[in-house]
Amino acid sequence: MIFNETEYNTSWSTKKLIELGDFSRGKSRHRPRNDKKLFNNGKYPLIQTGDIKSSNLYVKKHSSEYNDFGLKQSKMWDEGTLCITIAANIAESGILAYPMCFPDSIVGFTANKNECSELFMYYVFEYIKNSVKSSASGSIQDNINIDYLSNLEFKIPSLKYQGKIVEILKNIDEKINNNEDIIEEINNMAITTYNFKILQKVKNNANIDNLKIFKISDLVDVVTGKEDANFASPNGKYPFFTCSNEILKCDEFKFNGKAVLLTGNGELNIKYYSGKFNAYQRTYVLIPKEEKYVGLIYHALLNKLNTLKKGSNGSIVKFITKDDVSDTKIYVPSNNNEIESFNKYLNTIDQLQKENRYLYEIKNYILPLLMNGQIKIED
Repeated sequence: MIFNETEYNTSWSTKKLIELGDFSRGKSRHRPRNDKKLFNNGKYPLIQTGDIKSSNLYVKKHSSEYNDFGLKQSKMWDEGTLCITIAANIAESGILAYPMCFPDSIVGFTANKNECSELFMYYVFEYIKNSVKSSASGSIQDNINIDYLSNLEFKIPSLKYQGKIVEILKNIDEKINNNEDIIEEINNMAITTYNFKILQKVKNNANIDNLKIFKISDLVDVVTGKEDANFASPNGKYPFFTCSNEILKCDEFKFNGKAVLLTGNGELNIKYYSGKFNAYQRTYVLIPKEEKYVGLIYHALLNKLNTLKKGSNGSIVKFITKDDVSDTKIYVPSNNNEIESFNKYLNTIDQLQKENRYLYEIKNYILPLLMNGQIKIED
């Protein structure tokens, strides 16, 4: 099967992916893989399949760090290496923004510069991702291997033409990433404000008469979605929030309003959405009884997320219970201007997220058309 063969790219060469560069599997020989001996005083970045899945184009964050002992049983990969996941989160890809280690559930690809670039191959894997996932689905343990990747066939244009495809798609991705960086900066500013103006007052017992203490359940009805994973529809009209960082689509909405969404298990994250949507049965939907509190609730929970992720013994929990959410304390200023400042942060974030969703739609629309030659790029 040639993934992108059409009447529009008959002049392009047909090649197996192994002809374009070298595939090599990650290393993590020591067992158990979470042995503290591998990580104590660590300094060498280590990523997992989830870090690649949550990235866009570049992998810019790592989940943990190996020490010297950990590095000996693994390998440090160069900046610019293309990573492809072959187990757990199948067929996700990303390019290392700095040197990192990764386990054998990830394959590294280094391009033959006479044939292609890692950037072009990233978009190749974005194009074939869903097909690869489908081919792996249903096995005893969903996975693929280097032989499978190596023998995949693809119609490849000239290096010059590849560069034009990459330029178009990379410009979109860099705008998305820039927006994500701004969102992160705004969130950090809001959390700093919450810590300094509110939590620091509580800690120092200063001006606490101007603060009211509530439980989250005093300000919202803590409910979950009712749908299972099969509710998702690729061409659906409404956002469908699950326990993944990725936002899916569905055909029917259940909720309508300004909502904070907290995942109960899986990737454990917090999102904000305004409008009509639906949610998975392990996703908490928090729509404030008074809309003015939505920004404060979002940033208070974001500030509390790491605590919610950990159980009483400090280890990462597998799921967040309804009581964990309902009983979370939130300190509310009596000054409405202070409350509104958190909504201003959130409104800016919302606009950037809407722009990114639009950019993703554009990218997902033109990616296959560029890769199968249907969109022609002039010299």
